[in-house]
Amino acid sequence: MNKLYDDGPEGMTNLGMLPEAERALLGGVLESGRRLLGAAWAASAARREIFWINLWQRSGGGEPMAVDGVAGIDVWARDLAARAYAGEGVVCDGYGFIINPVGSRQQPWHIDYTMDYSTLFIPLSRLTPENCTQYVVLPPNPPGAALARVRTNLDVIDLEALADACGHLSVRQLLAAPFSIIKMGFGTIHRGVANTGGFERVMFWISVNRRPDFLPVEPAVELIR
Repeated sequence: MNKLYDDGPEGMTNLGMLPEAERALLGGVLESGRRLLGAAWAASAARREIFWINLWQRSGGGEPMAVDGVAGIDVWARDLAARAYAGEGVVCDGYGFIINPVGSRQQPWHIDYTMDYSTLFIPLSRLTPENCTQYVVLPPNPPGAALARVRTNLDVIDLEALADACGHLSVRQLLAAPFSIIKMGFGTIHRGVANTGGFERVMFWISVNRRPDFLPVEPAVELIR
C-alpha cells in the first residue's frame, strides 16, 4: 500500500483512500448498526463520552454482530489488515466503530491495551480540529526511565511528566477526509478530543496485536461502552 504521509513509527501513516465499492460496504454496515442498536446508540451519545461498537473481538470468542453486511465486512477488514501490516507478524484482534458525539469530553492520554497493539482508522465523517484524534510523537531515543513511566499505566498517561523526562514532545492532530486509511503506530500515545463541532464523528477501526496471548479476555457481548 502507498504511504501518502508517514510520521511513524509511533505516529500516523496515511495509506491512501478507500475505493468506492468498499465505501459503500462500510456505509451500509454503519446504517445497519444504527438501526439495530437504536436506543442504545442514542443513550451512549447522550452521555457525551466517546464510545465504540465492537462488531467483532477476537478475545470475545464469539461471532460478529448480526448486522446486515457484516460477513462482507469481516472478509474485507481482515484482508485490509493483512495488506497494511504485511510481514509484521500480527493477528487481527477486532473491528468496529468508534463514535465521538457532539458535546463529548476529551479522553485521557492513553495507549491501547499494550505496546504491541496498533489500529487502522477509517473516518466516515471528516476529521476536523473540533472532533479529531490527537497523538504524541516522542523525540529520538527517549530515556528508558521515561518509557518505563509510560508503561506503568497505559490507560492514563501523565504527558507533562513525560515531556519533562524526554525534554520535549510533539503533540499532533489527525485531520483527514472521509474514507482515508490511517495506520496508527504500535504503542502510540493518543486521545480523542472533546467534540465541539456540529456533527457526530464516526470512524471504523481495525486493530491488530503482535502478542495476542497477552490481552485480557473481553466479554463476548460488549457492544457499546
